Amino acid sequence: MEESKRGGGEEEEKKIEESVVSVLEEAKEIQDSVSVHISKTLSDEQPLRQRALLLDSKIISLRSSLDSLLSNKLIHPSLADKVRTLFFFFFILFPISFFNGWMDRIAVR
Repeated sequence: MEESKRGGGEEEEKKIEESVVSVLEEAKEIQDSVSVHISKTLSDEQPLRQRALLLDSKIISLRSSLDSLLSNKLIHPSLADKVRTLFFFFFILFPISFFNGWMDRIAVR
């Protein structure tokens, strides 16, 4: 009877060992998947950063043109206000932190 208990204990140990191995394999698969996802995310992020920098320079250029037109009285102040309002709503739609302080560049002076 002692041997049958011991045999049953060995079976339980084997089941637990197999379960542990299975869980470790699954964890490794998830880790590999996460690693691939992070790598893909980083490579996808670079073109977006470049597009954001290009957009930033366009906004700076537009702001400069708008200020110049306004200071030379070549544009009506109400139109300038509308453009600033459009910029404001644009930044509301997108996370401000993503644009690294662009809001300061379009603030009404």
